[in-house]
Amino acid sequence: MEPTRRSLLAAVPAVAATASVAGCSLAVGRESADRPPYVVENESGARRSIDLRVLKIGPVDPLDDRPDSFREDFEAAAADGSVDESRFEWTDSYDLSIAPDAAARPLDDSSAFGLLYVQVSADNGERIGVWVEVDDSSEDFFVAISVYGHGMSATTGED
Repeated sequence: MEPTRRSLLAAVPAVAATASVAGCSLAVGRESADRPPYVVENESGARRSIDLRVLKIGPVDPLDDRPDSFREDFEAAAADGSVDESRFEWTDSYDLSIAPDAAARPLDDSSAFGLLYVQVSADNGERIGVWVEVDDSSEDFFVAISVYGHGMSATTGED
């Protein structure tokens, strides 16, 4: 069986190692966790510029007190740039440039927790928004985003 890029990254020993490639901060093998909170993989045949923003919406539990349409309304506001930024906290903001068939992540961990909205846009015109619930800042989580020539996908979960 041929090892995949993901399995090779996961197989790196847990020691700090960093590298900088084409203006994009990369890090592998952190001591605190095997997987970083935000991973962006470029599965296209061209370099991709990615804009990744994370909004902290608030505590997870009060989501039940919000109207059923809250998430849809928020996604629509994020898509057209009309989110009231005075009501929500930007926790992370990254501009990444990723070579073809490469994976990258921001060098620093996220300290975000609560209900998060991860908004990603790529230079190929694709945009995606992902909801992540992180109960507290000690909980390990990940958002893995794949960018293709004409598309984008995301996977979330806990480490």
